Amino acid sequence: SESASVFSHAGAALPIMLLAASHPDRVRSLVLWNAYARFSRASDYPVGIPESALPRYIDNYVNALGSGAMVDISAPSWASDAAKRRWWARSERLAGGQNYFRKALNYFMRTDLRPVLESIQAPTLILRRRGEREVRRGHALTLLERIPNARLVELDGDDHMWFAGDTDPVLDEIESFITGERRVSASN
Repeated sequence: SESASVFSHAGAALPIMLLAASHPDRVRSLVLWNAYARFSRASDYPVGIPESALPRYIDNYVNALGSGAMVDISAPSWASDAAKRRWWARSERLAGGQNYFRKALNYFMRTDLRPVLESIQAPTLILRRRGEREVRRGHALTLLERIPNARLVELDGDDHMWFAGDTDPVLDEIESFITGERRVSASN
């Protein structure tokens, strides 16, 4: 594709934002779900997690991989659904091993893209749920403040993952942003 609308989530949004900043002609629009430009705290970034807490955070995440335990944090609306918990655990095991995830998390959580945010020219939709527990609201506000032509939409719920919980409002916002039109609800 010569120019695409791109959706990305959490730490995976870091390279996508860098792509949009570096190649504005290739990215028509951005949809960022629970994204952040920097995860760790700094003297000029009080929103992030303290650097001293990162090793324990990463260890806890990596040690829980493949067990389905992350559902409780990332998809609490699925916590009591045994089938979804099994699916989640299997997906984690298939996605990569502990070594892979440790390296990826260290990279994502120690990257700082704040200096390039102003270079993003693509219209940007920033989405999150109000009760989100993994990526704090301040991260979204930083993106909103620094990315020109960005808009923040906060939805009800507490799931970190866009595909858990009530997904219709998520998809409606994305569809409206990309197409410029709202889907008409079916009448009862």
